[in-house]
Amino acid sequence: MRQSESLFFELRGLRYHVRHWRGEPARRMFLLHGWMDVSASFQFLVDELAPDWDVYAPDWRGYGLTSWSGADSYWFPDYIADLDQLLDRIQSDAPVNLVGHSLGGNVAALYAGIRPERIARFVNLEGFGMPATRVEQAPKRYARWMEELRVEPRLRSYQSYAALADRFALKELKNGDLYYRVHAYDSAIIYYRSVVATYPDSKHVPAALLKLVETYRRIGYAEEAGETCEHLRRFFPTADGVARTCPAPAPAAG
Repeated sequence: MRQSESLFFELRGLRYHVRHWRGEPARRMFLLHGWMDVSASFQFLVDELAPDWDVYAPDWRGYGLTSWSGADSYWFPDYIADLDQLLDRIQSDAPVNLVGHSLGGNVAALYAGIRPERIARFVNLEGFGMPATRVEQAPKRYARWMEELRVEPRLRSYQSYAALADRFALKELKNGDLYYRVHAYDSAIIYYRSVVATYPDSKHVPAALLKLVETYRRIGYAEEAGETCEHLRRFFPTADGVARTCPAPAPAAG
């Protein structure tokens, strides 16, 4: 595992943490993490890169070792301004190689559009942007937001590790559904398979397998769909939807 060092910068009134994997300055990139991630989430990616890559990955405001803003909301303009000042601190003399995942991909895409002269190369990993909305939705959305501010945030407790695993599995399943809806089938498959591989005892495994069958069929992967159906019939024969989606093959004649 490549070792990293922690750097701290005073940016816009916050103590900003940046994880740095040392390499050649000429081979420098910046990695921007997504929602519910931190800079350390990129460790597995960095370990697969050539060792001469010089990698910087910040913790966004309110994440990881970066201080909280003190506000009860976080806005994209703040992320964009934080990134702008951070890049000025680390590499002000040349355009940068910028890689963003999910939330980080959205921030990076906005920044690249605002300051294209600061970008040498840009890679967007699953940063599909915010869901489309209409102007007439604004009053209800603002009203819902203000009602949510009345509820004091608190950590949720779980009765067992199994219940916590189910919560994470459901999150992965919903992420897969999101990518399925926008026809990003490869990404959907990754999330559905993650449910099965990472949380094999979760109650959400049959649903993830059924969604895998549906996705495989959508992209013409008949063999993979058949193997997944066989797995469902063997291990989850009574689960909702299995008989309909994966009916048993007709017996051979004779």
